Amino acid sequence: YIVSFTGYFSAKARSLYINSALRNAGGGVLEWHIVPRENPASDFPSDFELVHMRQASPDNLLSLEEHPYIKRVTPQRKVFRTLKYTPAPAEPSGPCNDTRWTEKWQSWQTSRPLRRTSLSIGSGFWHATGRHSSRRLLRAIPRHVAVFDTGLSEKHPHFKNVKERTNWTNEKTLDDGEDEDEEEEEEEDDGLGHGTFVAGVIASMRECQGFAPDSELHIFRVFTNN
Repeated sequence: YIVSFTGYFSAKARSLYINSALRNAGGGVLEWHIVPRENPASDFPSDFELVHMRQASPDNLLSLEEHPYIKRVTPQRKVFRTLKYTPAPAEPSGPCNDTRWTEKWQSWQTSRPLRRTSLSIGSGFWHATGRHSSRRLLRAIPRHVAVFDTGLSEKHPHFKNVKERTNWTNEKTLDDGEDEDEEEEEEEDDGLGHGTFVAGVIASMRECQGFAPDSELHIFRVFTNN
């Protein structure tokens, strides 16, 4: 069950409130324990706790909800979703006017050319001085930027201004027996690449530069490789 509190309390206070609520609860003897948090979140105040209760009765839940510092008690459920495959109906066959489509494509290309150089460093976009110019936009980006994603490798050559890297997941990516320092480093790496991409858009300093390469990055790994 997810036990939500009325404010942010320390781990000791949260445990005290739950224990006080369940101590005199009806419904017989109840086996319960607070699920430990094996990440940096355990060191900070929180407004919820995950409690495992074996065969909790309505009286047990009511006793929790009636505690003055507990806002609500919600059953934790796993929700599984899958994609439904629906075959697309076959398109009716008919003559295709290749000339007509070619003319339309050429006309669109002429009116709106696709040029990657329009956003290159040497283009006018980056050197404009108008009200909505890129210079003004880049100055509006904070010097400290936090990225909550899948992490970032410590040794990535495109980032030289990473001030913080922490892993907020429980994922272990190396087998037992590995060096402890190497294991901690691996746990903070990006196994998917999405966090690296987001950080690169913000603050990459080499080759394809980010929008704010001088900003300080604070990397928080909150998503696992799965």
